[in-house]
Amino acid sequence: MRTTLLLLAALCGCAGGAGRRTAQDAPEPGGIEVHAFGVYEGGPSEVVLQRAEGPVLLVLTGYEAKTWRISNAGGVEIHSVVASGYHPQTVEGLPPGTPLVTTSYEEADKTYFYWFDGRISADAGSYSKQLRERNAEYAAFIENIVRVTGYRPTTLQGRYRNSDFTVKYSRALPANAEVHAVAVYEGEATKEVTPLGYPWGRVQVRVERKGAPLVLFLSAYEPTIWELDLREGVQIAAVILSGYHDQRVTGVPAGATILEWGIDVGVEGSPSYRYADVRLKRLTGSWGLMDLPGIAQLTGGTIRSFATAYSDSRFVIR
Repeated sequence: MRTTLLLLAALCGCAGGAGRRTAQDAPEPGGIEVHAFGVYEGGPSEVVLQRAEGPVLLVLTGYEAKTWRISNAGGVEIHSVVASGYHPQTVEGLPPGTPLVTTSYEEADKTYFYWFDGRISADAGSYSKQLRERNAEYAAFIENIVRVTGYRPTTLQGRYRNSDFTVKYSRALPANAEVHAVAVYEGEATKEVTPLGYPWGRVQVRVERKGAPLVLFLSAYEPTIWELDLREGVQIAAVILSGYHDQRVTGVPAGATILEWGIDVGVEGSPSYRYADVRLKRLTGSWGLMDLPGIAQLTGGTIRSFATAYSDSRFVIR
């Protein structure tokens, strides 16, 4: 199977194979979008390709034997597929001739890897220890994707049990971008309500930092309208909206990418919605232990600033 992995590396344009790169020095996917998924157990999972800006490379992983069904509703070009797990993974719905790499422990292939959304359990020992272990699993998964494809993933979604997934957007974030994160449980109350009947909150974020393209990661549990106030000269490359409930943003300049993660927009999973959790403050004495590594893996960048509160309505990024 190693020959097949090297063939995939050649298809991706990774000179000398994919095994020597790390997540830190791996390039952005460029014209190829790498979308990765992980599930521990359950029946078949459907991956719906709705929209992409270029060819996509799919990384499908699981622990239990699993069937992945590809539904290409958007007519997306599928560059190649990697299916890996402890037990064999099967892929259906690929166009004829699509390069497919499969690896598993049962096939005596030591290059196999997998990842899933490991939930935090009150009965499984130290809360902070579980968080550290889960974040280490994220990092290892990213490294394995780089090892096989030569690139960091554009997006990553995961669940513990069977789930369907959707690729709604893409666009790799700039390699030189700075990531600045703001997370709250809820914003300042408004009189507006969402289509599901939940009240909207409001948070204002004034951005003063200049000199590099910025990626803003804005995260809340409750429905939140994020209002950006950008000083002259500020460059916004992308805004990532993350929440259990719906999130909106205003004040985003033309040309910037807006990415949405969360249950209400149909993207659910551990790295898909991350909000400030009051338990972190109570149990660990600090905010963001869970959030920071996940945000870094999602964006592929280094967190330059992180601000959070249980309930607040004004933040400044300098």
